[in-house]
Amino acid sequence: MDALSLLTQPYEGLTLPDRAAALLCAREAGMTAADMALTWADLETPGALAYQRLVVEYARDTGKLSGEAAERWQQQLLGGDGLRDPRVQAFFFGWHERAVALMTEIAADAGEDADLRARWFLRGLKP
Repeated sequence: MDALSLLTQPYEGLTLPDRAAALLCAREAGMTAADMALTWADLETPGALAYQRLVVEYARDTGKLSGEAAERWQQQLLGGDGLRDPRVQAFFFGWHERAVALMTEIAADAGEDADLRARWFLRGLKP
């Protein structure tokens, strides 16, 4: 099963090996998503809809998930129920794992200077 299906199909319907693969994919997706953060605040608080924007909508746009299923995901995530899904938890675990590493690197480069931090996020303009 492909990664987008593992991340968006009903968790209860996945086999145990697929569940394990889904959790690994979700963690990796979270780490990759953190690398795309545009601000310090994004790193600190990705928000409940990060999974929706970065996983569910991509799956919908590539035809791996129906619009109706994507809407259900959004309702679950906005209502807080989506955070009960182990894949969403693994996504945020991966996000925060990578965010801590990035924040450590940014702090070492830019300290508390907001302008230097902003330049860091522009990639290639490290202080």
